[in-house]
Amino acid sequence: MTNEQNQLQDAIYSNDYLDLIFDPNASVFQEGRIEQNPLSVTPNPKYKIHFLDRKTNPPLNLGYYNYYEIPHCYGLMDISALNESGSDFIQNQSNLDVTGNGVLIGFLDTGIDYTHPVFIDSGGRTKILSIWDQTIPAETYHPDLPYGTEFTREQINEALNHENPFEIVPSRDTIGHGTQLAGIAAGNRQSADAFSGMAPGSQLVIVKLKEAKANLKEYYGIAPDMLVFQTTDLMMALSYLRNASVRLGLPMVICIGLGTSLGGLTLRNPLEHYIENLAETEGFSIVSAIGNEGLEGTTYIGNINNSLGRENVEILVGQEYGFTLELWGQPPNIYSLSIQTPFGETMPKLHIRGRGSLSHEFITSQTILQIDYLMSEQNSGNQIIQIKFKNPMRGIWTVTVYKQAYDTSDYFMKLPIRNFLRSDTRFMRPTPDYSLVKPAGVRNIVSVAAYDLQTGNVYNGSSWGYINVYDTKPDLAAPGVNILVPNLHHGFSTATGSSIAAACTAGSIALLFEWMIRYHIPWAPNSPGTKNFLTRGARQIPGIQFPNKRMGYGKLDLASSYEQVLNL
Repeated sequence: MTNEQNQLQDAIYSNDYLDLIFDPNASVFQEGRIEQNPLSVTPNPKYKIHFLDRKTNPPLNLGYYNYYEIPHCYGLMDISALNESGSDFIQNQSNLDVTGNGVLIGFLDTGIDYTHPVFIDSGGRTKILSIWDQTIPAETYHPDLPYGTEFTREQINEALNHENPFEIVPSRDTIGHGTQLAGIAAGNRQSADAFSGMAPGSQLVIVKLKEAKANLKEYYGIAPDMLVFQTTDLMMALSYLRNASVRLGLPMVICIGLGTSLGGLTLRNPLEHYIENLAETEGFSIVSAIGNEGLEGTTYIGNINNSLGRENVEILVGQEYGFTLELWGQPPNIYSLSIQTPFGETMPKLHIRGRGSLSHEFITSQTILQIDYLMSEQNSGNQIIQIKFKNPMRGIWTVTVYKQAYDTSDYFMKLPIRNFLRSDTRFMRPTPDYSLVKPAGVRNIVSVAAYDLQTGNVYNGSSWGYINVYDTKPDLAAPGVNILVPNLHHGFSTATGSSIAAACTAGSIALLFEWMIRYHIPWAPNSPGTKNFLTRGARQIPGIQFPNKRMGYGKLDLASSYEQVLNL
């Protein structure tokens, strides 16, 4: 590798550099907002990721950078509970002779245990075509990968025949989440353990995401030991998966088992724009977990009476390292706020003008607030106030929201996803109707809730919500409670969460793709097409109106979907 290539890779990994996302046509250079000729990578033509030296550039804040330019933080969409019993088995119930052959399933997650038997065929060969491990710095130059190390199918097969496979391919899934999802979607049948993935004939392309930088975790008030991923690495992962599909000439289903609460209801961040465009592309379908925030109390929708002009919002705060609270308001209304601690200390009402960043310290409570605001966020035009709590005192905090009224529209407040909180921090009067996570709100992808095979009911924790005035998510529900999954000990455990349901759906779409190709079905092989196909046949519950806010158009039912299309 050249010095320039090494310098770029070092910057991507180093906490001494800020990662920021810019439009290549933006005037940030002419404005002098950032240094000339920074180190950068281009995940797609619409966006460029710059790596800026922290010593010579302003720190992260909305007083200087635009909202979408700062990466968001994403967490896993399962409930992190595994056990060895009480499992349900899911498999292809379509009764058609398809296994997902000739279809790729791509994952951007915690990696994969490529030595697990469900990913190895009877001849000892892997079903994984490649692994891009972002956590292992490259030693040699790769023209398409500025960081991380790619391991090919040939290398994985060589490793499987070696006494110590990880000496050949040192990529490991130390968490297990990526292994679970890949196994559910495409794991080979294991008769002795009564296990099969939904599409055992599919092949896998895997990205192991690197963790978010410490400076980004600190910016959002997330504890250093939390497992966090960032927008920029997800964008690069999508680019890798897309390129793999194009290079191999095979259709791909991409499963996203991650989510974030950051961002307004209508705002599309750079990752979502990329997903939206890729989802429209022929040969690609994207599936996303809806989230597990339904009962977590992390969302609030407020509407201030114009005659009163203000509303008190109470937040119960537990023992936290820190957290970020966002308030989004639609124009033409103008919002401001004041904050009171459990001790009664008060930060006076903010005076909002344009954009800014300030800090406030509560002496008695020993809590510091970092407050950033934009009167008009660049992409949506909506107002954003972002409050980062550092070392917050336990107890009930009161945020008084003020409105300079022009109409009766709502405002929207959001706490982090539960996986980024240590305790039961929540709104005292939450609004679960907006609990879905991003990117599940992207309209043209398949967003999936979890339901319990035993009871037939939607998993209580599964998220849902409005993505605009008329449309809600999820699109449908799939099995996601106590599901048998491969674990990191070459055995099986059970797992629960909307990411489990998303993996089940991804495998189903792989079966659908093979069926479309084999029988020349005139149906659009992209995300909108597959979503329409699955929702047409979704199984509905008598007496319940559909689409339903918790279950979308019903439960995933491949056999019914096939019948609906054949009878058109």
